[in-house]
Amino acid sequence: MQALISIVIPVFNRANLIGETLQSIQKQSYTNWECIVVDDGSTDASVSVVEEYIHNDARIRCCHRPKSKPKGANACRNYGFSLSKGAYVNFFDSDDVMHHDKLKLQVEQLQNNPTYSFTVCQTLVFENTIENTLGLRKNTIYAKDFFNAFVANQIKWLTQAPLFKASFLKENAISFDESLQQSQERDFFLKVLAVVDDYLYNNTPLVYFRKHSSSISSGVQSESKLYSNFKVSVTTLQNYKAQLNEQAIHYTQKRIHKVMYTALLLRYLRLSLYMLYQVVVKTPIYSFNKKVQLSKGVVSMLIFKKGERFFK
Repeated sequence: MQALISIVIPVFNRANLIGETLQSIQKQSYTNWECIVVDDGSTDASVSVVEEYIHNDARIRCCHRPKSKPKGANACRNYGFSLSKGAYVNFFDSDDVMHHDKLKLQVEQLQNNPTYSFTVCQTLVFENTIENTLGLRKNTIYAKDFFNAFVANQIKWLTQAPLFKASFLKENAISFDESLQQSQERDFFLKVLAVVDDYLYNNTPLVYFRKHSSSISSGVQSESKLYSNFKVSVTTLQNYKAQLNEQAIHYTQKRIHKVMYTALLLRYLRLSLYMLYQVVVKTPIYSFNKKVQLSKGVVSMLIFKKGERFFK
């Protein structure tokens, strides 16, 4: 018998796109799957569209994010995973598309290599239609020193690409941080990579990532999004200090400086001071000279609205 694969999809106002996503799942050559769609409070016809598919396919079900959980895709993913019954899990997004052999190829990899906990595939970016491809999301998805390569953005993949053993995530208590509005994938995969010796990969593009203006990851850099990006970068330096090499540290610090500078430009003053406190007091990996330089930059931006050089 085929092992059951659970596909977990958060959805919020995707009535015009979720149908194509579900169709790509129904066309999978691997047929023993369940698809758990978790509605995040949609105000359009998203739920109605999903219910039409449920009517014709008992493998699909729809539930609603509990009111006790915070709004957002991360809470939906965690809740959907808690309801799942599969031996494997694939987190997916409501605006992207699966290659028809994605589940088959990835589950075969894991079953043929039982010591591994997950496998990652390549992702193609497309616009409007799958035929209109724009290239790979990232050229490289594997490196020998994969942890530092991922931190330094030398390798990268998104939520849709991996297939996990469900037992691995449960045994290591790995979940999505429900307080984050951005960088949640980076945070999640760092937790994963920090506890594995290696992982499997397939350079064949098995995910089609849709590029469009209403993507949740696009839009104005709100205070909460900047905080999320900052939090993930700072906790990377704090929690994984022993594992990071110089290049990974330098890249993470650049991310922090960029977020701090953006927050100051947008006059998020309380957030800017909070960031400075976290870097100066709570992040020992920073040298004294760098802490002084950043402090000067914050003061200069607050008083004169100038000082970009301090953040470079």
